[in-house]
Amino acid sequence: MLVSLLPALALLASPALGAPTPRGSSNSSGPVGPQSSCGTEIYGAYWRTWNDAATGFQGKEARMDSLPKGTDVALVFEAEGAEDTPYYSVLRDEYVPKLHAQGTLLARSIGTEGLRAIQAPADGNYDKIAQDLIAKFVTPWGLDGLDFDIEERIDGEEAEHFSKIFHALSKYLGPKGKEGTLLIYDTNQDADRFFPLIADVVSFVFLQAYGRDVGRLQSTWDTFSPYIDSCRFVPGFSFYEEQGTNGWHDTERPLNTSRALAYAEWQPEGGKKGGVFGYAADRDWKADGDDTISAPTYEVAHAIFHVQSKE
Repeated sequence: MLVSLLPALALLASPALGAPTPRGSSNSSGPVGPQSSCGTEIYGAYWRTWNDAATGFQGKEARMDSLPKGTDVALVFEAEGAEDTPYYSVLRDEYVPKLHAQGTLLARSIGTEGLRAIQAPADGNYDKIAQDLIAKFVTPWGLDGLDFDIEERIDGEEAEHFSKIFHALSKYLGPKGKEGTLLIYDTNQDADRFFPLIADVVSFVFLQAYGRDVGRLQSTWDTFSPYIDSCRFVPGFSFYEEQGTNGWHDTERPLNTSRALAYAEWQPEGGKKGGVFGYAADRDWKADGDDTISAPTYEVAHAIFHVQSKE
C-alpha cells in the first residue's frame, strides 16, 4: 500500500504534473481485494462548470475555489458551453492555485463520446494521442489529470482501442505516471470486460452509485475486487440538480439519514474503501425541489469530513 493521499497533498506546492503521488497507486503486481487500512479517505467533488460565476452567465454565484479544505479531488465537469466563457481563464489563474494551496488536486472529466472521437492511429502511435489529450485538457489549465466518464459497456475492438489510450496516458498520468497526477475511471457500471484491461493504470474507480440502496455497493465492489484494491474504490452520490434533472434523492433531509452519509459510512466487507464523492458539488446543499441558484453552503461536505475524521 502506498502512502495516504492526504499526507501527499499536504506537500503539494507546485501546479499540474508536479505534485506527489496520490494514494490509490498500484500496478499489476500490487494488492487487490479488501485492504484493512487505506489511510484517510478522500472526498471528490464534481463541479459543473456552467453553474460557476466565472462564466458570466446570469444569476450564477458559485465559485469553484470555494470548495472547502478537505476536498481532495475536484473534477471539472463540462457540458453546457463554459468553454466559450471566461471560466477557463479564471480556473487557470485563480481557482487552480488556490485549490492546490489547500491540498486539492484537479482533473478534467471527459465522456465516452470524447474517447470515441479519437480515431485509432494508422501508425499505432498512441503516445501522440496521449500527449495531445494532455496538451488540450490538462496542461493549459494547470490541472493534475483526467477523469473518463464511461457509462456503458465497452467491448471488442472499441475496448482494445480505449485501453491503448489509457495505457498511453499512463506514461504521464496516474499511478504509473508522473507524481501527483490522476487517471480516474468514472462509471455507473459493474466491472466489465474492458475494465481488467486498464485496472493497473487507473488511480481510482469512481462509481456513480446515484440513487442506489447502500446495500448494493458491496455487490458492485465484488465485481471490481479481483482487479484493484479497495483503497481505489470510491462510490459517489449526487446533489439535487436544478429543474429536477435527477431523481436520485441522495441528499434528502435529515442529512444524518441521507444516502450521501450512508455512502460515507459504508465499508466493503473485510476492508476499507478509498473515499466518497459528490456530483454537482456546486449544489451543496440544495433540498430536493429547490431550483434556486445560489452559492453552496457545503453542509454535506463538512458532514462527510466529520465521518472521515477530517474535522
